Amino acid sequence: MDYSMGSTLAGFAFNAFHLLFLVDPIKQYRHKSDNPELGPNILSWWERVYWSWSVVHSTRGIGWNYQIKHVPLTHRKSRVEFSFFALKQIVLLFFLVDLAQTTVLTTPFLRNLPPDESIRSLEYHQQMVCVATWFLGIYAGVAWQYYLAAFLSVSTGYSLPEDWPPPFGDFVHGYSVRNFWGRIWHQTMRRFCVAFGKKLTQILRVPQKSVPAAFIQLHIAFLVSGVVHSFGDYMLGREHLGISIPFFMAQALVSRSRKRSSFLCAIINCPVVAARTLGYIWVAIWLLVSAPLLIDPARSLGFVSDGEAMMIPNSPIATAIAFFYPP
Repeated sequence: MDYSMGSTLAGFAFNAFHLLFLVDPIKQYRHKSDNPELGPNILSWWERVYWSWSVVHSTRGIGWNYQIKHVPLTHRKSRVEFSFFALKQIVLLFFLVDLAQTTVLTTPFLRNLPPDESIRSLEYHQQMVCVATWFLGIYAGVAWQYYLAAFLSVSTGYSLPEDWPPPFGDFVHGYSVRNFWGRIWHQTMRRFCVAFGKKLTQILRVPQKSVPAAFIQLHIAFLVSGVVHSFGDYMLGREHLGISIPFFMAQALVSRSRKRSSFLCAIINCPVVAARTLGYIWVAIWLLVSAPLLIDPARSLGFVSDGEAMMIPNSPIATAIAFFYPP
């Protein structure tokens, strides 16, 4: 919770800086329900407050003219259908979160690994379990909270199902590292992460849509993300500030190539299916290689194996395991 709190507060700070200094929301941003020319200027004072609050929290821009790229398709369901769908997701994701934390706390090779020892010292299949569990925990935890909010919002009539597209993209697009971070992983920080790189290219007068501009924007976006997560590091201890940055900068270095597997297959003349299969393998290998940059510092601080810091304190899966296999 400390790490999440620090990262969240830093995200709010960067988002505020972006909205206050890098863009002019009143002039530039328009919701689909706004007057295209006057925007929020014709609204009452309380309506303008709500409009501003919506801009701050609509980080993906769903229904706004600044909606980010590659947002998953919205749900074409009735309010009742979506509510039941969200409930099913809440239950499924609850057990996925529980599965991830129970795996960490009960699997012998993870539980008994000394905190100061890298997960690279494990067998390859054990490293795969560790990395998969780490990402599964984050994925399920974020999506679980998202669908809780979606269920409450839609079931009470506050918003529509199409206002709540899935928080993560389809894993079918995960055949490149760039796609993994750009189309699959959650996009809640993309608006302000990208904005800093765009502003820097404007200051340096680098032509937009050029290779240097793309290079700068990509690396600045991952750097900002790393700095945001570094405030999570800081919450764990002042001396740990910045330990998350190497992981995110490594992702930037590898994400520069969009079509690594396609290019390789073009050379050896293999079909698209084979190219994407190679891509999936490459992404899995890269995450396995780079994840210790993020996981090892976390393990050294103890919060991965700390049973008192469980997201679900009364674990149904752990209870079932204890019942059938008493310690």
